[in-house]
Order: sequence, then C-alpha cells, then structure tokens
Amino acid sequence: KESTTVYVGKIPPSVDDDLVRTLLDACGDVRSWKRVMDPENNTPKRFGFCEFVDAEGVLRAMRILDGFPVAGEELLLNVNQATKAYVEHYTATRTVNAEEDAEVDAKRRESLQRAVASAGKSAEAVAFLSDALGGNGGNASTVLPPPPPPGGNSAATLGGFVAARDADSALPPPPPGGQHGGVEAPRAREPSMKERREEERRERQRREEERRVRV
Repeated sequence: KESTTVYVGKIPPSVDDDLVRTLLDACGDVRSWKRVMDPENNTPKRFGFCEFVDAEGVLRAMRILDGFPVAGEELLLNVNQATKAYVEHYTATRTVNAEEDAEVDAKRRESLQRAVASAGKSAEAVAFLSDALGGNGGNASTVLPPPPPPGGNSAATLGGFVAARDADSALPPPPPGGQHGGVEAPRAREPSMKERREEERRERQRREEERRVRV
C-alpha cells in the first residue's frame, strides 16, 4: 500500500511554515504539509507531517533533512511502519546508485545550508532558495550551483530509517579569526577522513538513541 508520510519534528519556534515547506520542496514534490497547531493558543507546535507525491521524495528528505541544522537546532525526521515498508519495496527496484544520490544531495544540501545560515529572516531564506532552485524545488532534475566536491558517498539506511551523515551535513566552517598584530590567526586543522567517519558513526548512534526515547 502506498504511504509517503514523513514526520518532521524539532522545528525551532522561530521558523515559520514557509521555510519548512521550502526545505521539503527541495527534496521532492509535496502533496501536503501540515504543521500541528496548539488548540489552546492557536500557535504552531514544533512538529508536523509531510506527504510526498512519491517514495523518492521520502528518501531524499530522510537523507538531507534528518539532522539538518536550522536556527541552532537539528530537524528530526521519521516515518511510520507503513511508509517504511512502502519505501523499502520501492528501493528494491530502484536503479539510481548511491553515487548519483550523493551528487544530487550534496548540491541541494549546499544550497539549503547557505540559505538558512546566511538569511537573518525566514522570508529572506525562502527568497534565496526560490532563486537557487529555479522556482522548482521539487524537480529532481533542477541544476543548482555546484558545491565543493563532497567528502564521500552517503546513502539512507532503511533499517530504522537512520540517515547516514557525511561531511556535507554540517554547516560550512566559520571564516578564520582576524589578524592580530599583523599575523593571521592559525587555521584549525582539517579533520582526517577517519576522524570524520568516527564522528558520523557517533552522530548516527546519537540519533538512533533519540528516536528510541521518542518512541
């Protein structure tokens, strides 16, 4: 049975629905997005439910937006058993390989991170993303400005739907410190590939534990 609903949680209170919807549109065609409202004061709660048109949108949203940094917090995405079963069945016949996924994901993640990190207001971020995605965020063939080469391949782990994290999942590092006495501050050492993989493993473990607590 077709099921493509994704839970989107840990939405910062300062982030409005326009920005959340734009982030979701960047992952695929969205059939509906509903932010749950608090009936007592009619204010939006920190979670909602997105239904994508197809399984491809679910896969990309899990890879890109689960753990995506917004306003000092990280979004939390999850699916129910019906969506998990449907997407697993779809994945078994899917022809796109992990390298192709990683290339598209890196471009979209780069644009999303740049917009959210640089825009002081949600409206500005939405406008930036609309331009970056050519006004068609849900189109998987949209060509975005090329980012730096990704640090490695990434793919969603369907067992438990825990998204693999890679070096592109973090916000770009801040610029090096200013000069002191005419001498440029030393740059931080770039982490090795082994250190990055260990950090990714710890992050996946943390998010798995967080999901268990929520369930």
